Amino acid sequence: MTYRVHLTHRQLQTLKNSGQKRKACRLRILLNRPANYNLKFTPAQIAGIERAKRSRKKTYSISLNRTQTGGFLPLIIPALAALGKAAAIGSAGFLGSKLMQKITGTGVRLPGKKSGRGVKTGRAIKKTGRGIYLPGKKRGTMG
Repeated sequence: MTYRVHLTHRQLQTLKNSGQKRKACRLRILLNRPANYNLKFTPAQIAGIERAKRSRKKTYSISLNRTQTGGFLPLIIPALAALGKAAAIGSAGFLGSKLMQKITGTGVRLPGKKSGRGVKTGRAIKKTGRGIYLPGKKRGTMG
């Protein structure tokens, strides 16, 4: 069964090392601090922690066997799940914006071509004609 307990940074390192070495370890859990990690305990261990909390003890020493330490993986699985969810949402948003760019025509670019330069011709465009004049306005002045 999983149970939430408070673990310090040093206790996490101890748990990680014992999991890598596949050895049992002993932890002193602080009962007066807010819980920050889920660990797997036996029902007897959970009952001991609850009994210590009811008797208002500050700490409880507990032994974890080799199967309970099981490496550091059980501690990081929730973080990996959250990271995977965020990555999936981000990639879906990126793909959606790319799709919209392709539909509207702003996302298609030819390889090797720079965008934003406009159309260039080999010769300058000559101005012809006199422009457009509105009736009632004088031709020589602006404004």
